[in-house]
Amino acid sequence: MITDIKDIDVKLLSRVYDRGSRDSFVSLYISFNRNYMDFIRKRVNACKLVLKNDKVLLENLEKSMEEVYRFLKDREIGQKGAVVFASSLNGFFKGYRVYPGVENLFVVDTSPYIRPVVELLDDYETFGLVVLDNHRARIYVVSADRVERGKNISEDVLNKHRKGGWSQARFQRIRKGEIKHFLKEVSQYVSKIFSEDNIEKIVVAGPGGAKKWLMDYLPEDI
Repeated sequence: MITDIKDIDVKLLSRVYDRGSRDSFVSLYISFNRNYMDFIRKRVNACKLVLKNDKVLLENLEKSMEEVYRFLKDREIGQKGAVVFASSLNGFFKGYRVYPGVENLFVVDTSPYIRPVVELLDDYETFGLVVLDNHRARIYVVSADRVERGKNISEDVLNKHRKGGWSQARFQRIRKGEIKHFLKEVSQYVSKIFSEDNIEKIVVAGPGGAKKWLMDYLPEDI
């Protein structure tokens, strides 16, 4: 399974470099548009011209690109782009998928070029979305341009109109209890799914006062 860019270890990459200060690391940021291979070939050919008098680095570039091409060939269906760091000389390879695509960039240097990664991660904040009213909730996990539905929760809550033969006080008490039970169920599931996905931000939306009531039931650490 291909690693998502949001799971990248920036600290690890920042400590990687060529101990001989050789330009042995390939860094590729690529969007899978129609002409993406043309972009890569042009950049690789330009680098080969620069390295033509250095047999070791030229061979490293060719072998590193073999690994890069294999990674790109095995990309997932619907994948919009990729970020790849490779150095055959240093036995190093890391590849990541990105959603959405990225600005195309090809760099050969003494270490992985990670500055664009930091900018990408700002766009990859994962957050939770809860859309609810008094008796129904839809829960989603949102990351970049992907929306994953976690769960639908519904409860047969009494409507606002009093039942025949019931006092207004009794009706309101029962209705309030049903709403309370529903909101507790929603908050429990929200806590579970969002802790599993390491989500730090939640957006609550929907009509009426259900949004405010739900916030009262969520744990303080959410």
